[in-house]
Amino acid sequence: MKRQTVFTTAFATASLLLLSSCQDEGKNDGKSPEPTPQVPAASVYPAIGTDAVQNAVLEKLDVGSVASFRDCTVPVGDASSPAYEADVVVNLVLSDDVYAKQPAPAFLNDERKAVNAQANRAMTPESVYLLQVGAPEDVITEEQRKTCPLPEQLAPLFDELKQLAEAPIYVPAGKKGDTVSVVARVSAVYDEVSKKWNVTAVSLPEEKLAGLRGLVPAAEREEGLRVQTPEVMDELRTTIQGKIAAFTTAAEEYIRGREQRAREFWVAEQARREEQSLAAAAAATDAEAQRAAARKTCEEALTAGNVFSGEWHRSNRFGELSIQIDAAKPLDDSIHFFGKLYDTKLPVAKMDIEGRCSLTKDDAGFPIDITIYDGRYDPDQPTAEVFDSASGDGGLRLHLTPEGKITGVMTCDSWVDTPEKAFNVSFSRSKKK
Repeated sequence: MKRQTVFTTAFATASLLLLSSCQDEGKNDGKSPEPTPQVPAASVYPAIGTDAVQNAVLEKLDVGSVASFRDCTVPVGDASSPAYEADVVVNLVLSDDVYAKQPAPAFLNDERKAVNAQANRAMTPESVYLLQVGAPEDVITEEQRKTCPLPEQLAPLFDELKQLAEAPIYVPAGKKGDTVSVVARVSAVYDEVSKKWNVTAVSLPEEKLAGLRGLVPAAEREEGLRVQTPEVMDELRTTIQGKIAAFTTAAEEYIRGREQRAREFWVAEQARREEQSLAAAAAATDAEAQRAAARKTCEEALTAGNVFSGEWHRSNRFGELSIQIDAAKPLDDSIHFFGKLYDTKLPVAKMDIEGRCSLTKDDAGFPIDITIYDGRYDPDQPTAEVFDSASGDGGLRLHLTPEGKITGVMTCDSWVDTPEKAFNVSFSRSKKK
């Protein structure tokens, strides 16, 4: 400012001398002197200080532990303007060797894919192997149609290969002490009162700074992740190829085992089916023999002319009773017959009956149902209650044993709520009349 004052004083002195000279000349020509215009002095602003810009930049700068501030280059502004705006070059220095974490190179995964075919065969459903050895569709279960997981002897090898081929790697991005420069846009104004420059705005390239912050210092690298160099990549490729060979060998052995198990399963299934077929045939033969024996037993017992004699008893009352078979007709699963029911001591008093004997044996024997129709009976016997039933629902519910005996009850359907009224009966076959 002292220089500006000297310049102004010299300018004023020169003006006074010029004015004096003009006045003297005016006296000579008799004219009044013309006034000299005043020219204001031009303002000159001091250069913005590096410290002010540096402090403002440091307040905005964030690069984590990757780098630190070294210096900045501050351009000189327009000395005649109270406003300052310029691009400031900010120089940073890397604190350590730094790396960019990136996905694994594609060629490693291409190498690993060599095991996919064997892995797929190892996980093929059991049904595929069964069909290969000739097993029919009906022998295959839904469970055998499901894809199998990799077995315990292959899964770890497969996972190791995936880890080797797909693990991220570190790519060198800078050495410790290297300089990284970024450009900051700085704006400032000159304060006439404090006679200082005030920084009003600092704009930093955030994308570049974010990329810088994303770098990994050597001291912070994850353990186990490799640094990409030609030597390391060659070594990794060799390791992957070795593990591929080990996986292939193990997979082939496992697949041969699955094929063998499929053959063994089908052989065993064929034997089981043959045994099952023989057992079914034997069971059918046995069932047919039983049906034949049942039919023979029932037909021999219920042949026309046969008589079964026995007794009835209810509470403390008892008496004799006989069944006479007059006609019989064998059907597919039963024998229908007609005959007479009478008191053994009074054979002339007989009730007509119709019966059906099932050829399907239960625990008590062959079921026989007999319906009692009209006839003659002794009204003084308790059995008259069945023979003379007003509803006409009298009958016998019997069983024929394989030994030829007949047992059961003589009752009426209307006695369902009074089962104690039923007569217990039993018969044995007597000689034909």
